[in-house]
Amino acid sequence: MLYTEINYTDKLDHIVSEAIDYLSASLQANTIFFSTTNGTVNTIRRVFNRRHKLLKEGEIRDYRHEFCQVVTKSEENPLVINDLSLHPLTKGHPVTRMVGTGSLMGVPIYTEDNEIVGSLCVLDLDPYHFAEEDVRLMKMLGFIINQSLMLEEALITDRLTGLYNRSYIFDHFPCYSTTHSRIAVLYLDFDYFKEINDIYGHAAGDKALQSISRCLTTYLPSHSTVARIGGDEFVVLLPQENTPLTQAYIRDIFDHIYRECHNEGMIIEGDKIFFTFSAGVSMYPEDGNVMEELLNKADMAMYGAKDKGKNRVEFYKEEILGTYTRNFLIKNELKQAVQKEQFHLMFQPLIELGTNRIIGAESLLRWTHPYLGVVSPFEFIPIAENAGLMRDIGSWVLEESFRLTGDWIKSRKDDFQLAVNISPQQFEDRQMAENIIALLHDYQIPPSQLNIEITEGMIIRREQQSLDLLRTLKQEGVQIALDDFGTGYSSLSYLASFPVDMIKIDKSLTMNLDAASNKKIIEAIIRLAESMDIVPLAEGIETQEQLAFLKENACLFGQGYYFDKPMLPEAFASKYLQGDIV
Repeated sequence: MLYTEINYTDKLDHIVSEAIDYLSASLQANTIFFSTTNGTVNTIRRVFNRRHKLLKEGEIRDYRHEFCQVVTKSEENPLVINDLSLHPLTKGHPVTRMVGTGSLMGVPIYTEDNEIVGSLCVLDLDPYHFAEEDVRLMKMLGFIINQSLMLEEALITDRLTGLYNRSYIFDHFPCYSTTHSRIAVLYLDFDYFKEINDIYGHAAGDKALQSISRCLTTYLPSHSTVARIGGDEFVVLLPQENTPLTQAYIRDIFDHIYRECHNEGMIIEGDKIFFTFSAGVSMYPEDGNVMEELLNKADMAMYGAKDKGKNRVEFYKEEILGTYTRNFLIKNELKQAVQKEQFHLMFQPLIELGTNRIIGAESLLRWTHPYLGVVSPFEFIPIAENAGLMRDIGSWVLEESFRLTGDWIKSRKDDFQLAVNISPQQFEDRQMAENIIALLHDYQIPPSQLNIEITEGMIIRREQQSLDLLRTLKQEGVQIALDDFGTGYSSLSYLASFPVDMIKIDKSLTMNLDAASNKKIIEAIIRLAESMDIVPLAEGIETQEQLAFLKENACLFGQGYYFDKPMLPEAFASKYLQGDIV
C-alpha cells in the first residue's frame, strides 16, 4: 500500500509535532520541518521557524529541487551536513544557491514496505556543527515517527490481501464524503467461498482471497477505494467523478469485474476455480450520510442478490428494509423451530401415469410459526441455507420421514417408494451416507424403497465427494433421483458418471407447455432417460392436457395437483394406503 493512498492522520500529526517541539528545544537551528512527498511534489506538513521564516506549513514545492529528496536518496541515516556549500550532495543544489551557506540534518520517513513518505529535517542558514547527541536524538525521533507510521498502516490494512480494512473505511469516509458529492458503496460477497475452504483447506481459501483482491484492484476504476472487511466480504467506495453514478454504469463495472475475474479464475490442486460475486449497492447521500448506515443497506441489498440466485448486483430500495427485517426474524426463529416442534411434514403421491397407480410419496417440509403463520418453504429454505441451518433441519426431515412412513412401507406388499430431498449442506457432510444407512436400519425400512433427491448443483460443487457418497448409498440399494432436471447444468457427463435412477423433470417445464421449446426439452429429456435406462418423472402436472402430452411421450411417472396436493400424513394414509388407484 502506497503512503500516498493513506491520509495524513491526526495521530501521526501529533507525534510529528511533538518531535519538532523536542528538537526546537534541544537545538538552536533556525528551521525544523516535516515534509511528505508523492515522488513529484514535496508538501511541508509541519514547520518551526526560529528567526527567519524559511518555510511555511502547506507549502508545495517541486520534489526534485528540495532537500527532502537529498535526505531520502542518501544512504546515510541520518544525513548530517555541517556546511551545505562544501558537501557533494548539496554544494550545487538549488536551495544552497538560494541560501548561500548553511547546514542540514535529516532522516527519511518510510512505510513498512519501504515506500518513501518524506523526511524530518533540521535546517540553518549558517554552518552548524551537529553534536553526537544531536545526531542520536534525530535518529531516535526518526525511528519513532517511522514506527508510528508503520503502526498506523497496520491498523488500516488487511494483512492477508494488502487492501484497506474495515477500520479504514469507517475512519476515512467522513473525509471522503466532504470531497465527493455522490459515492456508491458496493458490498461484495464471494459466492461459494466456504466450499473452497471446506474442500481444499484454509490455505487455498487465503490464496483465493488474494487472487480476488488482485482482480478487484486491477479492474475497478482507479479512483475507487477497495477494502476487505472480513471473511470473503469486500467493500468498494466508488466516488462520482467524470461519469454519473447511474445504475447502468455500476452494473457495467460489476459485469466487467465478473468477466475478467471469472475468465481468469485460479488453479487449486489442479482444478480451475471460477469466481462469482453477489453485490449490493447503496448511494451517498440518498441512502444515508454515515458509513454504518450505508454499509448496512448495501449489505441488505447484497443478501437480496443472493436470494435471487447469486452472481448479480442489487441496489438498495426501501422495500428491502421490510424484507430484510422479516428475513432476520425468520432466520432467528428457524434456529428454534426444530426444538419447538414447529415443523411438520406433508406427503404428495407419486403416480404411474399409464395406470394412475400410486407408487410412493414425496416427503415435503412445512413450517407453521406461532405469529408468522404458515411460512412458505420457498421463503424459509433459502434463508436456512444461507444461515447454515439446513444440515440440522434436513436431518430432522430424514428421521421424521422414516418415523412416519415406516409403518406404511411395512403394511404394503408392493415396493412403495419414499422420496426425500437432501439439502446441499447435508450433502457436504462426509458421514451423510452412513447416517442414512443407520436410520434405515433403525426404522427397518428396506434401502431399495428410499429415493434420495438431489440437484445437479450439489453434484457439481463437490464432484468426487458426491460420487463417493452416492456410490455408498447405491451399494446399499438406495435409489437416487436428480431433481429439477432441465433448469440447471444438465450435463450429460453427470448422468453418465453418477449412479442416477430417476430424472425429475422440473415443473417449470411441465407447467408451461404452451412454449414449444419446453415441449422439445421434455421430449429430449425423456428420450435421454430411456437411452440411459433412467426413469423419468414429471413434476407439476396440473391439467389433463399436460398429462396427455407426457403419456404420449412415454413419461412413466409424475406428480402434481392434477392428482393431489401435499397432505398431512394422517390424511395421506387414510386416502391412499387402502388402495392403489388415484
